Amino acid sequence: MDITPDADRAKMTILLVEDSAVIALVEQRQLEGFGYKVELAATGEEAVAIGIGRADIDLVLMDVDLGAAMDGVRAAELILEKRELPIVFISSHTEQAIVERTERVTSYGFVLKNSGPTVLEASLKMAFRLHDAYHAIESRERSLAESAARMESTLAAAPVGIGTIRDRTVLDANERYLQLTGFEPGEQLGKPTRMLFESEEEYLRVGEVLYSGCAETGVGEVETRYRRRDGSFVDVLIRLAAFPSSAQRRIKLTKDDIIHNLATFSVLDISDRKRAERAMESRVLALTEPGGPSLTGEELRFEALFDLDEIQQIQDAFSSATGVASIITDADGRPITKPSNFTRLCDSIIRGTDIGCANCMHSDAMLGRMNPDGPLMASCLSGGLLDGGAGISVGDKHIANWLIGQVVDDDTDFNAIKSYAALIGADQADFDAALAEVPRMSGETFSKVCNALFVIARQLSTLAYRNVQQARAIVERNKAEEEKDALYRELKHRIKNGMALMMGLVDLEAGRSKEAAVHKALSATRARIESLATLYDLLSGSANPNEIRLDEYLGRIAEVVESTFAEAVGVTEFRLDMERYTISARAAAPLALVLMELLTNSLKYAFPEGRGGIVSVALKGETDGALSLSVQDDGVGLPADFDPRTSKGLGMELIRMLVLQLGGELSFRSGPGTRFEVRLSAERIRFLAQAR
Repeated sequence: MDITPDADRAKMTILLVEDSAVIALVEQRQLEGFGYKVELAATGEEAVAIGIGRADIDLVLMDVDLGAAMDGVRAAELILEKRELPIVFISSHTEQAIVERTERVTSYGFVLKNSGPTVLEASLKMAFRLHDAYHAIESRERSLAESAARMESTLAAAPVGIGTIRDRTVLDANERYLQLTGFEPGEQLGKPTRMLFESEEEYLRVGEVLYSGCAETGVGEVETRYRRRDGSFVDVLIRLAAFPSSAQRRIKLTKDDIIHNLATFSVLDISDRKRAERAMESRVLALTEPGGPSLTGEELRFEALFDLDEIQQIQDAFSSATGVASIITDADGRPITKPSNFTRLCDSIIRGTDIGCANCMHSDAMLGRMNPDGPLMASCLSGGLLDGGAGISVGDKHIANWLIGQVVDDDTDFNAIKSYAALIGADQADFDAALAEVPRMSGETFSKVCNALFVIARQLSTLAYRNVQQARAIVERNKAEEEKDALYRELKHRIKNGMALMMGLVDLEAGRSKEAAVHKALSATRARIESLATLYDLLSGSANPNEIRLDEYLGRIAEVVESTFAEAVGVTEFRLDMERYTISARAAAPLALVLMELLTNSLKYAFPEGRGGIVSVALKGETDGALSLSVQDDGVGLPADFDPRTSKGLGMELIRMLVLQLGGELSFRSGPGTRFEVRLSAERIRFLAQAR
């Protein structure tokens, strides 16, 4: 046998384990003839030492019976405990028990001695291939395991709910999703999602929006509310993406395809945003409802113009930074916000009495009155502490007071303040102790704090005015949108009624006529009107009135022609092969009329005397971006004297005119059988989409 060494084998080293020196020599020469390097071991112990200690060993060819304490099977076990190596057993024994014992250790091969070099070489090649395959599988499994671990970690850390769904049943989801819904895994996973919606109508609406959007753009999105396990509701934004099979990736999935296939979804808690939106809507409603406040009216309120939680945070921060007490009241001194940094003297003692509280409100109203030149500073009319204030307005309307103070300075008359305790009926000792706790501040410092307050109050006045103007602009815009929608609905109604009226008049006229030619012409006219009505129906129900699914539209047109003419001429079958295609409405109407005329011509000439046949319509998007629409029949073909390029018939003239309008190409062949094709280039399709 002529053995040619392989270049790759010269890099491979085989450990040959054989206790017979003569057999070992023969096998060594065979292996070297195959192109391998060979290391020899005569005992199991020696084989273990070399197999474990030599990193350059690529394969072990192991004799089963080594004639010593350790046989080849045991030696193989010890080697494999320390490293992974392909081990091929070689033996003159053929007993089933021996073969099964070797298979329990490893499965790279078992070769009978004296099988010949061809069998041995093939066995070694197979062992190396198996080893490479095992390594590749292990590598992929490790990669998949690492990828799965990363994905699991990502899902666990994600701030949004994420999972998989099929048939509107959640199959798997991360912890955040379960937190959002409040259900345990066993209570929701594998169960229909209907339980999460407050009504059947909302469940159906969400499904329609989500899956239709996914079919159109690849990702569906909808806002809704989940009903949690405890009965509470949470506002959520749901996004859905299809997960098609390898075969489905080549086609456009429909809504039903996505529902019944695996899809991934995410759920984001949007409760904070929705609360803010509802608060804004309430404020807008308060400012704009019929008979609502004007800029100088009596009902314009601070609470309707600002988020009180945000105002409270600003007030608290101002008091904390300056060391003064602070509160915002209405123009009459009634509190709007919670007190910030109030002293015990004012909060608990003076305001704790009826006389003191009434005097405080009167003082607040006086200090907060509008003054365009700056803040007002004075001793409080209820206790005598140093206070300041600035008014907040909308236009000329005074709506609130921002009041600060409750401090004393070097000019404070403490005896006069102490005497106020008896006037309001407060405990004198408690009053005096609380007065001692009141913070001190120089008049200069307090003046600076009041000036800062005045700047902020003036900014709030400006912002309040803008909020009113913005709210009214929003309402006016919404009103205009509602009026436009109402007008659009009325126009749709009138147009649809007008088209129905035209078709009805044509039907009446056709019913009165006894002439076949007149009846045929009126039927064709009705079909043309119906094609435009179909286009209008599809556009009026579309989210984008500038585009239309051409395959759906032309399919409807073919159905109209079939129902109108096919039975009369004996057509036995209509075949439609329509690829999903979206095109501008500007191009769709002429193409529909072209299709109608081509089908009419086919039915008119192809099947004389009711002989029957097949009419096929195909819509194809070509690889270069062009579009092809063809109509083909298996009829008798066009008359010998009929030339579509010069025919004076209304139908062919209309076809030529429409194709010219589209900037397309018209071709035909007639045989037996006739085929017409209209082709639009990618450039023309783009032009028609951009034209208005």
